[in-house]
Amino acid sequence: MNKKITSLIEQSISTKQKILNDQNIIDQIQLIVEKITDSLSNDGRLYLAGNGGSAADSQHIAAE
Repeated sequence: MNKKITSLIEQSISTKQKILNDQNIIDQIQLIVEKITDSLSNDGRLYLAGNGGSAADSQHIAAE
């Protein structure tokens, strides 16, 4: 198996595991979700922005 690919996947798993084990991050994500949901439910807006690849990510999120 390609060691570089394996390493990248392992790094991704490690990062996600750290997030899962950090209750503060989980709480912050929940708070953000609630604020976005509340805003959109009350005719509010969500602005997305980015430059380069982040702009493409913003467009993708908006389309979802």
